[in-house]
Parts: sequence; C-alpha cells; structure tokens
Amino acid sequence: QFVETNDPEWTTKAVAANLEALRIDPTQAEVRMSLAVMYNGQGRHDAAMAELKRVLEIQPANDNARRLLSSIHIDLGDWDAAIAEARQAAALRPSYWRNHSHLGFTYFRAGNYEEAAQAYERVTELQPDNVRGYQALGTALQAAGKNEEALEQYDRALSIRPSARTYSNVGTLHFWSGNHQKAADAYEKAIGLAPNDPALQANLGDAYLKLGQPSRAR
Repeated sequence: QFVETNDPEWTTKAVAANLEALRIDPTQAEVRMSLAVMYNGQGRHDAAMAELKRVLEIQPANDNARRLLSSIHIDLGDWDAAIAEARQAAALRPSYWRNHSHLGFTYFRAGNYEEAAQAYERVTELQPDNVRGYQALGTALQAAGKNEEALEQYDRALSIRPSARTYSNVGTLHFWSGNHQKAADAYEKAIGLAPNDPALQANLGDAYLKLGQPSRAR
C-alpha cells in the first residue's frame, strides 16, 4: 500500500503487521523474508541482510532471498557480492526467468555487458513471449557495441508489444549510425506512445537538426 499511495502511515502499519507475525511464529521463513523486504524498502540494509541470513538458515534453497541480497549489494556498490548472490539465485532455480533477468541486470549495472547479454538471452529462451527479455537483451548488446544484433532484439520486442522505450533505443542506434531520418521516425513513434516524455522530445529535436530542419528542431 505504501508503494501504491506513498502514504508513510502504511510503513507504520507494515512494521506492526510484520512484528506481530514474528511474535506469532518467529520460525517462519516467510515472516523473515517479509521483514527483510520492509527493512530494505526503508533503506535499513544491515537489518534486511540480517533477516535474509535467517531466511537462508531456515531455507537454504530460497532463491528469492539470494536475489534480494544481490539487490542490496547493488545498492551498496559491492559488485562482486551482488554478482555472486545473483548467480546463486539462478543456480538454485535455473528454470525461473526472473533469476536470469536479475543476473543480467546485475552484470549490466557492474558494466559486464557481454555477461549481461548471456543472462538476458536465457530469459528469452525461458519466456519467448516476454517483451522485457528482448528489450533488455537489446540494451545489453547495444552497450557492448553490438548494434546490429541489438536492433534485431528490439525488432523482436516491438513485434510482441510496441513500447516508447524500445522505439527510443532504436532511434538512438540509427542516430549513432548516421541514419537520422530513421532515427526521427523511431523517435516519433516513441513520442506517440509517451507524448509527455521530455527526453524523447529532445532526441527528436536532435534528429531534426541533423536533417536540416531547425524550426522543427526548436
């Protein structure tokens, strides 16, 4: 409810509910997991990690706990620990696409774009109708400098469900390659889906400027 409303009153209620659950049964891994999620949401990383360690003592194969530990280490900038936890989560439940998606995200944030692409490719294999997998794979390939391969993945994402973000990425790749008309076309499609995004307007303006259309650029 706090996520939905931003009303801080819900954080107080969340604390009370979790502590009451803990009083009823302190041995339940789900209670400890809920506390960890709450503490992490409050920025209390040490408390969250302490609860997650308790979760793993009760349920050593809990991949959700490993994934959240990885996220905390990302927030702390501890990339080696973040990657190690993400890899453990994927090893614990290799058939769950979200574990590979998080592993890809972790590698991407750490600047390991090739490894990120490999993890995201696994997502597309597990969920071939999941647009987010192709979008993320394209982003990783783009960051790795593999622009043609990235465009192929963006095209797959667009064939499933058009999105402003994907069109924007396509536009940027065309802009970098010097095809400013294709860039403008892609940015226009992106704006059609997200008309109030100022970054898209700015990118389209840059494309118009390169096309020799200063008034439209303004």
